[in-house]
Amino acid sequence: MKHKQTKKAVRIPNCYVLSLVIGLAIYAACLNTSISKQSIPKRVVYLENKDFTRMPTIQWSDFDRKASTQHEHSNKDVENPLVYAETKDCKYMKQWQTQSFPICNALHETNLLSAWYVASGGQNNVWELEDDIPTEDNLIALKTMKYNDPRTKERLLKYNVAALIHERLTSSRHIATMYAFCGTSSLHEFSYYPDLSKQIEIWHAEHSAQEEYPGSIDTIRLLRIAVDVATAISDLHTFDGEAQATVAHGDLAGDQIIFVDGVYKLTDFEWAFFLRWNEKLDKVCPVSDNHLIDTSAPEETIHHHRTEKADVFSMGHIFYSILTGEDVYELNINHYLVAQGVRPFIPRHFYESEDDVHKVLLGAIERCWVGDPTERASAKVIAEDLRKDLERIEEERQSLDGVRWTIE
Repeated sequence: MKHKQTKKAVRIPNCYVLSLVIGLAIYAACLNTSISKQSIPKRVVYLENKDFTRMPTIQWSDFDRKASTQHEHSNKDVENPLVYAETKDCKYMKQWQTQSFPICNALHETNLLSAWYVASGGQNNVWELEDDIPTEDNLIALKTMKYNDPRTKERLLKYNVAALIHERLTSSRHIATMYAFCGTSSLHEFSYYPDLSKQIEIWHAEHSAQEEYPGSIDTIRLLRIAVDVATAISDLHTFDGEAQATVAHGDLAGDQIIFVDGVYKLTDFEWAFFLRWNEKLDKVCPVSDNHLIDTSAPEETIHHHRTEKADVFSMGHIFYSILTGEDVYELNINHYLVAQGVRPFIPRHFYESEDDVHKVLLGAIERCWVGDPTERASAKVIAEDLRKDLERIEEERQSLDGVRWTIE
């Protein structure tokens, strides 16, 4: 019969226990002393680490302006950080232009397993996914940077600028809502409908084979769209006050205008830029940029200068598409010809039309396409005038319909 062996407990001498307690007490005292001597760290994290990819606050002085300029000219596809940087004479108009408000938790908590690929743009992929955000069918749009695109500091700054603009314009019903932003990803309102460019293309295809565009489409509907577009751009230029715009879109086109909740809304601010002020000259500092396309405003081609008035010129292209059904960006008009005064062709029958909407849109286009930016009307003035014209024409047509109904 085997006997079970029992383990005897080893007793630690009291002297060792006492030494351990004293040692821990001394360590804790030293640790508390070192912590108390440390200053409380700032909540703001500056962009001192070049490899840092999250930007609660941007330190523009970290940029080597000369190197950045050379890099930009060597590769036109890489954005120039000088678009945003302060200089000796050109200063930010508002403090918020140097800040950032990432909401990373909201992005991390989304259920990406429900994401469906929707489309790709110039810089982003767009996904449809379900979330608890109270929207129609709980659907939202997730934008992510294209996988193979370089994660440069300039690109990250672009995304931060876009998020800041969305954050500042949450009060406007004509600017698409951004729900969250983190790094190069963001959550937005989801649209079930084609963007404005695609919608006009659909309408044009439906009617061009049988009758002239817009065919059976009520022209009042076209004018309402123009009012939505002008109001969105006006809100973008005036949300900081009507005296001077602090932001410009920089890449305005119909495919950046989406239809949500019965309203056409402006979105996609990845090419947007902040305007700065020259206190010595008491005027806005134009942005120098080589981002030229065939339909760039004349001042962009001649002087490589851009202000919010370039958005107004581009707004004329959108009005042109609304009026004629043609995409001005497919006309292959050289931007040097645009600088010399050449404009897209408008068919004669629009000038000869008795429809007041045609006359109003023609007038708005001409005001947007003025060559001198100082003589070009502001988006706010054009939006207000279009709204007045819309109210007048709607009232006239309602009165006319009443007369017809009485006669019949």
